[in-house]
Formats: sequence, C-alpha cells, structure tokens
Amino acid sequence: MRRLLKILAAAIGLLAGEAYAQTAPAPAPIAVKAPAKAYKLSSPCTPSSCSGFYGGFNLGGVGSFGTPGQFAGGGMIGGQAGYQFWSGPWFWAVEGFGGYDATSGIAAGQPRWIAGQVVKLGGALAGLLGAPTGPTSGTQSPVPISVPTGLANMLAAPYAQAGAVERSWATGWGVGTGIDVVLVQNWNLDLSYLYVNYGAVPVGLPSSENLFRLGLNYKL
Repeated sequence: MRRLLKILAAAIGLLAGEAYAQTAPAPAPIAVKAPAKAYKLSSPCTPSSCSGFYGGFNLGGVGSFGTPGQFAGGGMIGGQAGYQFWSGPWFWAVEGFGGYDATSGIAAGQPRWIAGQVVKLGGALAGLLGAPTGPTSGTQSPVPISVPTGLANMLAAPYAQAGAVERSWATGWGVGTGIDVVLVQNWNLDLSYLYVNYGAVPVGLPSSENLFRLGLNYKL
C-alpha cells in the first residue's frame, strides 16, 4: 500500500511540473549591446569629395625658368598645414607654410627662415575634362572627344594661388599655380609654383623669387 502511494505521489508531482512549465511565462531575452562604432579619423577621398584639414612636409628651392642647374645652390625644407574643400568640380584651400632656406642666394648673416600664407582656387581634373562633343555639320552626329579613362578619373585638382611670403628682409606678394594629386587614401602630393615680388630690398638680397615646392600631405 505504501509503495502504491509513493508511485501516485510521484506521478502527481510530474504532472504538476509539466502543467506549470506550459503555463509559466517564457524568460525575457537577454539584451546584447551592440559594439560601439569605431570613430574614423579620416574620411575617404573620392572623385567628387576630398575635403578636410591636412598637414605635411615639403622640399623646395628657388630657381629661374630656362637656367640650367637652377637648384644647384641648395634647397629648402619645411612643412605646411591648411584646410581644403574639394567637392564635385570645385577645389579651394587655405594654407600656411614655413621652412629653412639652405640656398646660396641668401647673404651672409641673414636669417634663413621663410614663411607664407596662400589661398588656392581651382577645380577637380575629372570635372574639368568631362566628355565634350565636337561640332556638327548637317546630319553628322556629334563626335565625343575621347579622354583616357585613367586621366578622366584621376584624383587631381589643378589650381591658381595667391598670397604673401615673409623673409627676414621683406614681405612679398606672390601669385602662381600648382596641382594637388591624391596618391593613396588620404595622402596627397602637392606640386606648387609661386612667383614672389619683394619690392625694394637691401643690396645683395633678391627682390623677387620663383619658389618651387613639392609637398606630401596627410588629410585628416
């Protein structure tokens, strides 16, 4: 009799457990927090967008057109920083630069530092080239001008520039041109020419200069 009662009690307990499992609410799912999005310091450059602050270093020299060995007297080394806006066909930038002049054209005893500020204004090469069409004659269809794909898609922006250049003996105004080229992601190569006129200067010092600079910049 006792054995029968134990079997009945065990059966009742099992049935009660199954009934509770069917009616009990399901446990709430554990919320998993999504990983924080990594902050990107730099944004990628595309043919239609390459804007941002930048900084880098440059090598340069003072020369004159058509003169062999124009940089034989030494060169310059320095750095630059600025901001560029490059969106669609438009390109402009403001930049400050400075450096040390090791050329032989500086009189003995004169400080060799150089500094300047320029504003650049130009356009993306891809937008400037485009795909224009030739003239039509009668029923002749327009003939597109063929532009190499590599050149049309090149991440480059030619520009004109103007600004001021400071030397220890005078401050001059400069105008010139250049081109900004994206080498690899966020690394830009900048080839710049600037003609500077210092006006009246002490004897033995240049009153004008042709400044050439080749800069490597990292865009933030």
